[in-house]
Amino acid sequence: MKKILLKKKDIICEMILIKKNKNKISILIETDQNNNCYSYSIKINENNIKNEKGESLNILYYLEMNKNNELIKKISDTEIIIEFNIEKIYKIKNDSNELNNIKIENIKDNYIVSIKLIRNEYYVFWRDPNFETTGGFGKTLEDCKLFCYEEANMSLYYERSIENALKFIKTKINDKLILISNIGKDLSGKRFVEIAREIYGYDLIVLFYSFSKYDFIEEFPNCLYTRKREIYEKYITNFNKEGLKELKKEVEKEYNIKLNGFPNDISLENYFMKIDNSFSLSSSFNSGNFIRHVYIKNGNKYLYMSKDKKLILVDKLNKECEWDVTILEDINFENNNTSEGNTITLFSNNYYLKDYFGDIEGYKYVEIWNFKREGNYIYFISKNDKNNILSIKGKPKLKSIKKIKESELFELIDIKDDNYNILSNISFHSVSHNISNQVSSFSLDN
Repeated sequence: MKKILLKKKDIICEMILIKKNKNKISILIETDQNNNCYSYSIKINENNIKNEKGESLNILYYLEMNKNNELIKKISDTEIIIEFNIEKIYKIKNDSNELNNIKIENIKDNYIVSIKLIRNEYYVFWRDPNFETTGGFGKTLEDCKLFCYEEANMSLYYERSIENALKFIKTKINDKLILISNIGKDLSGKRFVEIAREIYGYDLIVLFYSFSKYDFIEEFPNCLYTRKREIYEKYITNFNKEGLKELKKEVEKEYNIKLNGFPNDISLENYFMKIDNSFSLSSSFNSGNFIRHVYIKNGNKYLYMSKDKKLILVDKLNKECEWDVTILEDINFENNNTSEGNTITLFSNNYYLKDYFGDIEGYKYVEIWNFKREGNYIYFISKNDKNNILSIKGKPKLKSIKKIKESELFELIDIKDDNYNILSNISFHSVSHNISNQVSSFSLDN
């Protein structure tokens, strides 16, 4: 794998070149947040492009030789065109796919090759806290990312936390995604998918790639499950109605399970339906506050999670008073309150707020609270004991639900997220990022 850093106006582009055998080359171009982090690709059989001596066009050689020139001639929402010069004329086989996407012209004794890359219909998004970790599973994830580039010719983005993952896919609501997640002992992967589906307004298809297996998988709508790399590879390379149905049969046989919730034929049909020849599936997009970036205020004070996992109150706002919360809410319209099914997670400074047998502290795994509304305020109910709520009178603690007082009522004050930074930070996790502007070999082991 080789790569070249390019720029077109204010758009930074990363061109990834993959040549796994003598004559076949894959080209993938990823753009930055100034072009919505789109990706474009093409696969070329160089044997279909030859000169009068019968020699195949060595595209990789010419792209390297022209890397300091303006290779990118056009960028749009649907395609990218790259151009470079060659010394002699080559002809394209009339019955080859290359004829549709490559042009070779003689302009004033210069031979110009134009290659059109089509915007990828899908991108792969993978949520798993084990990315960038050492050990066998971390290496497995790295190999899976590399496969996505080399074989599927698609971009793969990943994120470790639920909160950042939700923010990213929300900013890319107009793109089709192939969704993958772990499950985790805390069921954080399940919650991530549930909220992602609320945001998109339909049951996104998901592959749970996890060494943990839970009973909910068999009834969870539109989900597949595996702990085998081969099934993951089939998932992203056969992401279509028939391919997924066949994969379901393989998963059921492999793990002796019955996926009663997959596929839902109506949702599957809608999932792969083209809308006005675009890639958008955002017509059902729900702008509800399922993921919020907030301050948590009580009276004139703000909740703050310290680095030693202590929940404290501060008088003055600072950066570390910021929280990310995920919310799943069932509305009871008769009294404008909410049921006990309403859940919330509260995450700040790398910890989740946790009721640890009555002690309130930070915790590294997802911890779910229930909540109810009281006018414009909410109060947090322990999931361990539904009779206890969070109180910050004196030392933060749990108290029995009787009469709700001011010290138990909290206001969530939204902080505007910077979508530019969200896209930039997650696209930074691309398998090929952090490159120089030189063409060089690439290895995940380095």
